[in-house]
Amino acid sequence: MAKQKMKASRLSPSDLLAPIVMLLQRSGMSLDQLRKEFDRAASKALRSKSSLRVTKIEQTFACANIVDRWLRHPSFVNSAGRPKNLPLTGKSSITALFKSAGISGSPDPLLTALIKYGNVKETDAGTYRLLYRYMQFLNQDYLPFEPNFQLLLDATTVATRGFARKNKGPQLYFFSVERRDIPQKYVAEFISYTHEKALLFAHEINDWLEQHGGSSSRTKGKSARPKRLGMAMFPICSDP
Repeated sequence: MAKQKMKASRLSPSDLLAPIVMLLQRSGMSLDQLRKEFDRAASKALRSKSSLRVTKIEQTFACANIVDRWLRHPSFVNSAGRPKNLPLTGKSSITALFKSAGISGSPDPLLTALIKYGNVKETDAGTYRLLYRYMQFLNQDYLPFEPNFQLLLDATTVATRGFARKNKGPQLYFFSVERRDIPQKYVAEFISYTHEKALLFAHEINDWLEQHGGSSSRTKGKSARPKRLGMAMFPICSDP
């Protein structure tokens, strides 16, 4: 997990911008044109009157790992395979959960973060309940930087087909479906419907990743080096 954090901390805006610049250059735009467009975009951003804040969440990877282990580790699920309500200490507890995930020290900071982001709640009995089968950072007052930046980076990597990368690897892909004549009154229904379908599919993908991750691979050589694999899904909602 420490390695994951270090790798994530080295991400910079250039990782996001370089393949975009290459895509635009190869479409015929000159570097001077790109600089003018960047200045125009920066000016537009500075004029924005949005009050939405962007907040850095240093514990992104650790929180996601905790949620995943709570859902899957035999010590923290009941006979029906559902996550238990956990006390703070004990054999099957929050402290034991964090320790099994390789997190040392007090669980308080990460537990506070999980409660803050709406993934965990304290029950009347004093135990802690996992509310979602995935890590979410939804908040009406701010945008979390790390997961949103990672989403932009992943989407850019797919859209630019591996520009500026030494090892292109397997061909990436994306699908999109849309119509431009849907009445506004159906937006909420669409978001709810796609969220439900995407969540079910995400669980299937997560099961596959769980089966093939870690010690399940016995391959040696270059192919034995681990890769970050996953899928990201999002709805489209914009003006025609």
